[in-house]
Amino acid sequence: MARDDVEKAIRNTLGLNRSKRSALGPDAALKDVLASEIQRSGVEATLASLDSELERIGSELDHVSIAVTGLGWLGSGIPSVLSAILELISSAEHEILLTAYSITAGSQEVLSALSTSLEAGIEVSLVINRLADQAPETQLLLRQLSGHHPRLLSVYDFTSGQASANVHAKILAVDRRSALIGSANLTHYGMVTGHELAVILRGPSAATIAQRVDALLDSGLVRRAF
Repeated sequence: MARDDVEKAIRNTLGLNRSKRSALGPDAALKDVLASEIQRSGVEATLASLDSELERIGSELDHVSIAVTGLGWLGSGIPSVLSAILELISSAEHEILLTAYSITAGSQEVLSALSTSLEAGIEVSLVINRLADQAPETQLLLRQLSGHHPRLLSVYDFTSGQASANVHAKILAVDRRSALIGSANLTHYGMVTGHELAVILRGPSAATIAQRVDALLDSGLVRRAF
């Protein structure tokens, strides 16, 4: 009985194997594989192999959680969107990608967290919808941050030629390993008073999301502002 047999049986049980399933059914097949492996290698070696395979397979899956803004559905251990954003930003080791439809002074904590990341040498790319229409204080703060970190901070302006075309997605991707997608703008309403929801993904889908941001940057619909 080989490692591949253990992996196949686990994948069948979890519904991850696209190949033909065992006639015994996934649970029974896994039991048979583990029983044979125990006879061949012993209990401790089998458990070690099982732990290793579960860890490896787990790395291929997305770990999904949610965060919310608004008293109507806070609670039950669900974090706020703001705290989730701050946690993700603080976890960055290499890169932060963020797209925003609206940014105001109400997101000061987020902007401060981004400043801290820049101080730590993290590369930050912001895609902002119609930068000229954002609050003047936000534009000033971003210019100041860019002046302090010209090699680390890139601010992009989404300025499609069509008046009805906007970047409305609210995305935060960190190190291409974690991402948050939600409804909340980076405003006091979005972070505090509104009722908003975000999905947090930790796993391979975060890289796919980051690649979509890359595609947006290459699309010709955005320009480097500073």
